[in-house]
Amino acid sequence: MVNRKSKCQKLFVFLSILYFAQAASSTGATSNVVVEEPEFTDIIENITVAAGRNVKFACSVKNLGTYKVAWMHFEQSAILTVHNHVITRNPRISVTHDKHRTWFLHISNVQEEDKGRYMCQINTVTAKTQFGYLHVVVPPNIDDSLSSSDVIVREGANETLTCKATGSPQPSVKWKRDDNSKITINKTLTVSEWEGETLELTRISRLDMGAYLCIASNGVPPTVSKRIKVSVDFPPMLWIPHQLVGAPLAYSVTLECFTEAHPSSLNYWTREDGQMIHESRKYHAENTIGTPAYKTHMRLTINNIQLNDYGTYKCVAKNPRGETDGTIRLYSSKYQSNLNEIDKSEQKSTDGEGKSVSYGHIVPNGVDSSSGNLNCQLSLWILPIILFNALR
Repeated sequence: MVNRKSKCQKLFVFLSILYFAQAASSTGATSNVVVEEPEFTDIIENITVAAGRNVKFACSVKNLGTYKVAWMHFEQSAILTVHNHVITRNPRISVTHDKHRTWFLHISNVQEEDKGRYMCQINTVTAKTQFGYLHVVVPPNIDDSLSSSDVIVREGANETLTCKATGSPQPSVKWKRDDNSKITINKTLTVSEWEGETLELTRISRLDMGAYLCIASNGVPPTVSKRIKVSVDFPPMLWIPHQLVGAPLAYSVTLECFTEAHPSSLNYWTREDGQMIHESRKYHAENTIGTPAYKTHMRLTINNIQLNDYGTYKCVAKNPRGETDGTIRLYSSKYQSNLNEIDKSEQKSTDGEGKSVSYGHIVPNGVDSSSGNLNCQLSLWILPIILFNALR
């Protein structure tokens, strides 16, 4: 292939020399006067240009007389212009003269295939030539057909993201997460950025869910990027902060569950008999999306508690990957000590009449709350609780 191209170029040079030699011999036959042969006065500058721009080469000649100047693309073995005439059929090529000694070759909307050596030649008996080189740089471009698009992965599986970029020079590719969090390559390696056309994620988890940016650059502006969304599917999980909740009659109370699921789960509440709880004056259910978006905070408020409201409640979460539920028991704090609800924070809810209950801080009936007797009677009431916790 190389020999064939070399032979083609030699033939091209031979034919061009023959063409101009014929013009030169006819010029010399008309006069016996000795004249100076044409000479180049300046070198042709090499040019680097971004694709899509316009460019021009300058070829300066003195003592041209009746000789002709031609422009040729050496790699393509093509005569482009002779004197003021455009020979090539390429509409992006043109030629101008400054009316003195410089001939300009113009190339508009430069393409990557225009790169290579451009030869300015004078048609003397032994043709005189000089070269200028055109470097064409191309901004990076990401090939969507060869690159990954948004993906959905099961938790625990492996996933490889691919990003193919073109340009001149060849672009480099790096990966980042859209939210600037770390990229987990495997159990022992987390990075802020990853270099290369592929990003391999091993045993992917819900923490890896999000958008990944593939960024391609080669020093030619603009840098380009592609956003690839990675979704991780997993069955619902539940966390219940308080599985035993006490509240007195006529008060209101709020039960809580925290869920994680992707795709988003259907979340609802039931009683122990499996009957679904619907919105009413008695019940108010509220689901709040958390951060990340696969987290949900479930709340069920029970108003004006009556005897038949005590018992077991279930929070249920379902998605296409599975389902789960959790149990919360609501009991009357009038009859039972509130062991599981004594904690550092006072969680309060208010009923319709403005009454409030603080889980774990309720004074039982029969305890005199006057200043003289409260401390003593409260101490007698809480002593068994302290002993119970000590012996557990």
